Amino acid sequence: MRSDPRARQAALRSVVSKLDDRKFLSGFGSNGGEEFLSYMNIAESLRARGGRDWRKWNHTITEHLTRIQNGDGSWTGHHCITGRTFCTSAALLVLMVDRAPVPLAAKMKRR
Repeated sequence: MRSDPRARQAALRSVVSKLDDRKFLSGFGSNGGEEFLSYMNIAESLRARGGRDWRKWNHTITEHLTRIQNGDGSWTGHHCITGRTFCTSAALLVLMVDRAPVPLAAKMKRR
């Protein structure tokens, strides 16, 4: 199946339009593994694209993850079967996405 660039851009615009909505970040009212995986996917996509949307997301998600972090430095899934190890790992990957190399394909598209 071929990728539809217009559909991909529309989906990305839809996500970016929700970055100011705190309800969007809080998922079902509490965080679980699904939310942490979503944060990671959004972070990786926006990081590859770069620009203002990436900077806005990075600031917003960093504040959010800091706010929901447990006192011992971990993160907990509150509504699913994922445990602290999974949620903490996913949260750390989100926070460190700016330290990962940008995929070559994304660099080539920017030219």
